[in-house]
Amino acid sequence: MVQIGADMLAVNMFPPYPGWDNFLELITRNLEIYKEVVEPKGIMRIGVRYINRFKFPPRELEKADYFNLYPHLPSTIDQSHGPFNMVLLFAYENDRDGLNLRVGNPTPDQTTAIEIDVDLDYFLSDPSTINLDNAVEWIVNAHQTIENIFEASITDKCRESMNRKSAQQS
Repeated sequence: MVQIGADMLAVNMFPPYPGWDNFLELITRNLEIYKEVVEPKGIMRIGVRYINRFKFPPRELEKADYFNLYPHLPSTIDQSHGPFNMVLLFAYENDRDGLNLRVGNPTPDQTTAIEIDVDLDYFLSDPSTINLDNAVEWIVNAHQTIENIFEASITDKCRESMNRKSAQQS
């Protein structure tokens, strides 16, 4: 889905995800059309975001079996808890870029399935540092950072549940 508005271009991809190369081609093609038609002066915000939703049967889920990133509680606190939401903010490229990483349950209802989102939003913090001519290069670098963090956030057991190879095997 491509969204266009006043000073805005958003390229969205919904499941089934056809892979990064196809998505990048769609982004690049629509950015070129947008530049040609709208003739924007520059970039106010640019970002790459992936929302990965994992669904598990409604049973006790050992998060550590599937995720390397989740709330780690002290042993003195009851380890069984309900829905959670954890947000971390990282700075990249000398504070030029940021990554907002959220891990949590999108809905509190866990009766039909346990859902956990790993939401990675990489964005440009300083718009004056990127112009339209190097936007695609920035997008490619943002995607690579997101992919690295995502792969570090999940375990091989999680990859197996997604039918994915481990990062070491790919």
